[in-house]
Amino acid sequence: MITDIATAKIAKITVSISSGILLINSENLKIIDVNDTACLLMGYPKDEIIGKACNEYFCQNIIGQCPVKDLKRTVDKSERKMLCANNIQKDILKSVYPIKYKGINCYLESFMDISEIKDKEKELKRLNLDLTNSRDLLEVSLYQKNSLIEELSRTKVILEQINSEKDKFFSIIAHDLKSPFSGFLGLTKIMAEEINDLTMSEMQNFAINLQKSAKNLYKLLSNLLEWSQIQRGIIDFNPVICNLSFLIKQNFELIYDFAKQKDIELINTISEDYEIYADIPMINTVIRNLLSNAVKFTQRGGKVEIGTKNFNDTKIDLSNYGLYNMIYVKDTGIGMDRDTIEKLFKVDEKVTRPGTEGELSTGLGLILCNEFVKVHSGLLWVESEIKKGSTFYFTLAHK
Repeated sequence: MITDIATAKIAKITVSISSGILLINSENLKIIDVNDTACLLMGYPKDEIIGKACNEYFCQNIIGQCPVKDLKRTVDKSERKMLCANNIQKDILKSVYPIKYKGINCYLESFMDISEIKDKEKELKRLNLDLTNSRDLLEVSLYQKNSLIEELSRTKVILEQINSEKDKFFSIIAHDLKSPFSGFLGLTKIMAEEINDLTMSEMQNFAINLQKSAKNLYKLLSNLLEWSQIQRGIIDFNPVICNLSFLIKQNFELIYDFAKQKDIELINTISEDYEIYADIPMINTVIRNLLSNAVKFTQRGGKVEIGTKNFNDTKIDLSNYGLYNMIYVKDTGIGMDRDTIEKLFKVDEKVTRPGTEGELSTGLGLILCNEFVKVHSGLLWVESEIKKGSTFYFTLAHK
């Protein structure tokens, strides 16, 4: 419904109101009057505004797209853009009402500048976004910090455990070195002080005992040197494709006399063309130690066998180890109880059992084997029962 408002009332309203006011001819959309506030907001004098089409300043619509006249929309507190002097655009909030003015159908358009409000809204959005980003970064930072603290705590525990194990290990080594050296020194003292009173047979026994002590000390020191090189990461790892059966034959030759003395049969079930990808010196050490231990803890007339197996034939879950070779060394010896097995590969729980005929042991051999197998990304374990023998298994990753 269009209301006819008297000219005097219009003049009174446009002067007193703090919003910009335009009177627009609804037929041709030309501006027929404007108040001072509108002139101030638009940046033009009144005589430059009156007579111009309203879409030169507002809505910037093409002809035939006037929201009120053509599209029949209600414009009430709608946000729009206003083009002002010097091509400055301002955000405005405007309302449009149809009226009659001096008998002419008109649109009374009131508007207010909300540019500052919009700028503050944008700034508030930016600050909210920055705050959100900062909060996210802070949460990530806190998470990373907490993860780092947890990792450091775990590392600290591991390092403390490693240091504790090494302290115990060196304590054991010191004890193991002291005992044979004491015996060694005792024998040399007797020989030095009583050599004139000793018979040839006694001298020979002293010499045999000295040689046994010297050999065991040499082996202990050699193993200790190899272990320290692994721990410091200075030992070379050079894997190549090699024939396993050939390596077994070489190691059989090294322990043949030892096995023959105890009438122990050495059995190799590995095919002549079986190949592995390994560091030859390291794997020779592993094979030699396992074979030597098997002979050492097997009674006279027993058997020691080396071969390969499929992972399905073991009690260990190897599904996470991918492609690998699995090798075993089996004996018919005295076997081990559960407590001994659990101590075998622990640095701080060195096991030094004498062999079936009193053979000495450094207690480092299996620890070295375990370290060398780990270097090959493999696993070493044992299955054993008292008086039923032992079977040691180890895996080697494929190339």
